[in-house]
Amino acid sequence: MGNKRVPKGRQKSPKEKRPGSKSERDTRYKLIQALLRNGQIHSFDQVFDYVPITVVSADLHVKASTLHKYLADGVSIKIKHILAISEFCELSEWEIIRLVVGFVRRKEAEKRVRVEKVDAVVERMKGPIISPRNK
Repeated sequence: MGNKRVPKGRQKSPKEKRPGSKSERDTRYKLIQALLRNGQIHSFDQVFDYVPITVVSADLHVKASTLHKYLADGVSIKIKHILAISEFCELSEWEIIRLVVGFVRRKEAEKRVRVEKVDAVVERMKGPIISPRNK
């Protein structure tokens, strides 16, 4: 009944890779940098055409549904996630921010177009209502 040392579980050797470490990241992240420099990517959401949302969400340690919500909303993504994605893709902060700004502007333009279409329909409906009783 002396002082016995209890093992604390499996000890990691220094050579073991941690999940999500830079050496284990998906190789498709490096593709983003080349595509951006060639002018083939202009918006933040286009990153996910090449790197799946599930891969990015696993590396960010967030649910994929949360990332989908960010992309659908267009404005609620956290800065720390944006900066982390820039590190994954080996982009500068300014490059990723430029992509996000392009994404947000496009989302806002889409919202304006939807509102304008609804307004046009409402304007057409404002005409006189003709019912069978009024004839």
